[in-house]
Amino acid sequence: MLYKLAAKSFLKQSRGYLVYFFSLTLSTMIYYSFSAMTYDQSLIRRASQDVSIDNTLNLGSWIITVVLLFFVLSANRFFLNRRQKEIGIYQLFGINKFQISSIYVLETMIIGFFACALGILLGSIFSKLFQMILVRMMKMDITSRFFVSIPSIVETVVVFFVILAAVSLYSLWKIWSYPMTRSFGEKEQVESSMMRIRTRHRLLGVVGLLMISSSYFAALNFREVLTRLYETRVSLGLIIAFPFSILFVCLLGTYLFFCYSFRLLFHLLSESKFKYKGTNFLLIGNTQIHQLKNWRMNSLITLVIGLSLAMIGGMTGISTLIAHGEQIATPVAYQLDTQIASKFRPILGEENQKITDEIVFHYKVVGSYYDMNIGSFSAGNEIKPVNLISENEYQAFRELKPNLPEIKLTETDHAVMLDAVESMFRNFSSYGKKIHLPDQQELVIQQVLPGFLGDESMTYYGPTLVVNQEIFERVDGLEYQIINWNVTGGNEEEVIDRINEELPTNWTHTIYYSYEITDQGLIGNIHADPSKAEASVYSETKLTGQSSRLNYNARYPRLRAIDRQIGINIFVALFVGMIVIVTTGSILMVRQLSEAETERSNYQLLTKLGIAQRKTNRMIYEQNALMFFPPMILGITHAVFAINVFSQYVEGADYWLAYFVSGVLIVIYLLFYVVTSRLYCRIIEE
Repeated sequence: MLYKLAAKSFLKQSRGYLVYFFSLTLSTMIYYSFSAMTYDQSLIRRASQDVSIDNTLNLGSWIITVVLLFFVLSANRFFLNRRQKEIGIYQLFGINKFQISSIYVLETMIIGFFACALGILLGSIFSKLFQMILVRMMKMDITSRFFVSIPSIVETVVVFFVILAAVSLYSLWKIWSYPMTRSFGEKEQVESSMMRIRTRHRLLGVVGLLMISSSYFAALNFREVLTRLYETRVSLGLIIAFPFSILFVCLLGTYLFFCYSFRLLFHLLSESKFKYKGTNFLLIGNTQIHQLKNWRMNSLITLVIGLSLAMIGGMTGISTLIAHGEQIATPVAYQLDTQIASKFRPILGEENQKITDEIVFHYKVVGSYYDMNIGSFSAGNEIKPVNLISENEYQAFRELKPNLPEIKLTETDHAVMLDAVESMFRNFSSYGKKIHLPDQQELVIQQVLPGFLGDESMTYYGPTLVVNQEIFERVDGLEYQIINWNVTGGNEEEVIDRINEELPTNWTHTIYYSYEITDQGLIGNIHADPSKAEASVYSETKLTGQSSRLNYNARYPRLRAIDRQIGINIFVALFVGMIVIVTTGSILMVRQLSEAETERSNYQLLTKLGIAQRKTNRMIYEQNALMFFPPMILGITHAVFAINVFSQYVEGADYWLAYFVSGVLIVIYLLFYVVTSRLYCRIIEE
């Protein structure tokens, strides 16, 4: 008899459980698909040339597990709160807590079993589609057979039921903590007393808004504040604590916002003329109750959305930044040392690759020192080798690559610095206004640009300096050459495989240098004789050491690796983002449908008092809008300001995926809102 009553109660509340079941099934399907792809040997072998996709997929699986645990715990808490009176009735009839607990654990396991089974079935069906999407994103050309992964099924079942076991323990604890007799009016009395707005509530409401606003302001001025902290020579601990303090203030402000600021807003509305228009007094009162009961969940959902979008933005920003850096580091198909170029020519000819463009860079490596800056703060002298190239050769290369920035030295003693760090971080330069070369040669740094001439590993350690032809010839240093080729034709995949087999990359042409800053300027020498090498020394006034450079750099494998890494990152981010969106939306939907069951009699009473059903439905839509949209809007706003911090330092990064997921979030939340409101109205009308 007990189980029949429980089954009837479960079926009467099946709407909320259907949403819960749908989200569990979707999460299981994606988890199984991720796991199954790690067992697809053809995909793993092909991708392992450049990236380890199984590690990224496993990371995505763990994130899904955490999100799923958060969702199941939250939804289960709503279901238990919704059925408190039912538990109290069971207790009044003499049913012990062990029997009651067994009912809810059984319900959890039955729902979990069917959701897991259906999720694995759908995952087996759609994993091939997911794999095709991944292969397309990674720009690979492979054909993989359809298969069902038994290890993935076992892994999914184990993970899923560990989560359900944890949730069942939570349910047992909640049920056993209920008193044996329960006053069904007690909760409403507590809520009524807590709805009063006191002075401290007003104060905390204002503090919450100020904390969120101040964290946004700090995010907008993050770079400027951090630079000033550097300049004032504060402790390293305070500098590291600054970003964490912004995060903490934002987190605390979010909780205060939903606990007090939102309530304060409705209190102000209740004291205005707005309250007396139509059914607004009912809307304000009911929304205040809902906010009071659910402010913790609203805060948590907001933070989960904001953190997820910020992580997606950061990940895609870094991915596109790396891609941008690789484009700069590989301006031509091949960059080669002169010795290995003779071995490349016959291989390219045999593989039907034709050299279409060829240009030779003449470099000269020499010692230098400059005043190292951090912001506007001088950190002392920095001694390092520098690679000189003439302005004429840069202009010749620019004819081959017209998209490169124009360089025009305004004076003979001016120079333009090319540094890879500049291609990554916006408006960041550690160089002072001048750079000093041997023989008291002093050059003015006219401009600092990214290293557009290729991978800096092809040159010796240190930046590249574009100088006047006269300066290039005058300075005493060690000369070397780098050949640049563009090619057409042939199968790039096969050519690279053959080159990797026959001509592996290695560090070559080691040089040795020893420089010291004296009253006569920078003195020292640089040579390629290992017998004259000195022990390494590094100080503010002296530098002794050695450096080597790569024998060649090929563009195709580097761009292929970046395409595959970005592809797997975007793939995992998209599906994790979808899980976060669906689960948080489902939590809000389950919560509102639970409230509908509880408040059905109240709304029906309004109808009996003469309020039209149309007005009641309108009030339901407005109330649900106030439940769905504030967490969504505030979460997206948090993410936008977090991404703004990244953009202050990283130039050329693209955050389109975060904004795309934000758009999907808005659309899906609108769908959840509409469906929830319609079901809410239907429950009220029953």
